[in-house]
Amino acid sequence: MSPTAEDVIAAYATKGLLIDSHMVLLYVVGSHDKTLISRFKRTQTYTPDDFDTLDAVLSLFSRIVVTPHIFAEVNSLLRQLPEAIRDACFASSFLEVIQVVDEVQVASKDAAVHEKFPRLGLTDCAICSLAGQCAILTDDLPLYGNLAQMGAPVINFTHLRNFT
Repeated sequence: MSPTAEDVIAAYATKGLLIDSHMVLLYVVGSHDKTLISRFKRTQTYTPDDFDTLDAVLSLFSRIVVTPHIFAEVNSLLRQLPEAIRDACFASSFLEVIQVVDEVQVASKDAAVHEKFPRLGLTDCAICSLAGQCAILTDDLPLYGNLAQMGAPVINFTHLRNFT
């Protein structure tokens, strides 16, 4: 039986939480302007309530972790915002997130040797390589399934959305 989100939070609150690209993107956009969440094509599947749920979950952990791969993906996705909004978002919320989270380096050559590399890709394999060092929050079903199969401490954000 897989551990519940509550179990994962209790066990890893002091070790940290790695959040995937979609979660970082939601947090950056929502921190900048909650009304933008439903208007931006890359976050329109989320709601302001989802942002609040994410913010509440993040507050339960002593440290938030990302990889450079995650920041690169978020950077590319944010560049799809209209220029005026993008510039303001980069100068405020994205910069703030970059300055406060712990960025953990995973060499691409190390991530690429993961057996699921062709299916999951570089960013997700880098996340998999950190499994066990911290809990992982994602809404990416293939990544979640792989991490759960590995026995990693993973939380599916969709489950939190349905629960709250």
